[in-house]
Amino acid sequence: MLSSENFEVWCAKNRVSEKAKAFISRVRGSQPSRAVGNRLRNVKGAYPSNKNGFMVQFESHTAELCGIYTYEYDADVLEYYDQPELIYVRYKDKNGRAGLFGYRPDFLVITESCAFIDEWKTENQIAKLSADYPDRYYRDSDGTWHYVPGEEFADSIGLQFRVRTTEEINYTLHRNIQFLEDYLRADNLTIPEEKINLILSTVKSSPGTTLSSLIDSLSPQVSVDFIYIMISDFRIYLDLETYLLVDPEHAIIFPDEEIAKALKIFDTQHPTLSFQDLRPVLVDVGGSLVWDGIPLTIEFVGASSIVLKGRDDKIITLEKSLLNKFVREGIITGLTTVTGTSRDFVLEIIMKASKDALIKANHRYQTILPYLTRNNHSEKWSGLSVQAEAYYK
Repeated sequence: MLSSENFEVWCAKNRVSEKAKAFISRVRGSQPSRAVGNRLRNVKGAYPSNKNGFMVQFESHTAELCGIYTYEYDADVLEYYDQPELIYVRYKDKNGRAGLFGYRPDFLVITESCAFIDEWKTENQIAKLSADYPDRYYRDSDGTWHYVPGEEFADSIGLQFRVRTTEEINYTLHRNIQFLEDYLRADNLTIPEEKINLILSTVKSSPGTTLSSLIDSLSPQVSVDFIYIMISDFRIYLDLETYLLVDPEHAIIFPDEEIAKALKIFDTQHPTLSFQDLRPVLVDVGGSLVWDGIPLTIEFVGASSIVLKGRDDKIITLEKSLLNKFVREGIITGLTTVTGTSRDFVLEIIMKASKDALIKANHRYQTILPYLTRNNHSEKWSGLSVQAEAYYK
């Protein structure tokens, strides 16, 4: 939670308007404007927020409580307040008369760079509201929901208004946060150094192993609590947005996130492919490749073409677009043959690569992926080339 001094610094850094600063200050310095109550098919409650240092109310497990988890574990969120003060918005009533009406949003959220007035709705709620009041609620071409009167009020004082819906909630992540919450909240959780090393060496020796296999292989030498602690503080990596901790037979563990991303790229592009004679092509001056059985040396690499030289010193200029085509078709290959399944080879490359090299390779792949897709290029070779590049850097 921000101190008074830090709040002043935050306002200055983000050039918060005087009206917005006054609104935020009133909310920060007061209790919620109302106590939540039970509604039909909703259950009220209060969440003990470590981030805020006080209880935060909710009256919907499906929307508001999930919103609270989103704020609580989003590093960009500094503070959040439930049931901020009543605001007054303008719209036409059911009889078509324009007027000023009281409106109480769900949360005021302060992030590193901005403050938001947030309203949480279920998908059914927002769909009904947009059907009943299309002049107030609508969805734009990007799929973002809007509440026009709320946005107009927020804009008038220099804030932003957001309609948040259950459609954007990753329930797998939220279930995992609930599962790990005791570990996330606890202070000074320690693991003996030898246990840390044992867990890390086990995961590194078998990246992509299941959580259940990891637990079984380390039992009884290592407490399962130590494994969950290392997952919660990212010393070993499990994609919490994809795999459920309560389903350990299918939850996949890696030494770190970059290794997981790199292998996922390959698995996505090669779901069933297995090369028995894999020959990666590395395009660099002085490198070699094989064209239709003939070895050639790379003499020059330009922006759009490369220059090759054969054993008889014959020079060949080849457009890169044609090179890519020949590589995909297997007409051009690397000089060195690697025997074994393609996934085993790629896994070996990934595990030998430095973390910085993997970060660069994964980023480059994501950068070129739209281009490859747009131009209908084969992404199978591209996914592999990214891993090979990381290995040889």
